[in-house]
Amino acid sequence: MKQSSLLMMTAVVFVLLLATGCKGPGMTQKEVNRRHLNTLDVNTQLIQDDIDKVLLLDQPSRQTEFIVR
Repeated sequence: MKQSSLLMMTAVVFVLLLATGCKGPGMTQKEVNRRHLNTLDVNTQLIQDDIDKVLLLDQPSRQTEFIVR
């Protein structure tokens, strides 16, 4: 009996913790969405920087457009 009540109390606490989600105290849904969009934007920029570095596009070319003899 004691074990089932402890299990039930643990389940209730777990559900209450999950019910809050990513929203902290005092944050509106708009602020949470803005934070998520900002995170996605920063991550996209960092991925693009990594791809540019791998493809050697992060620095300008030292080649000239003129014919050099």
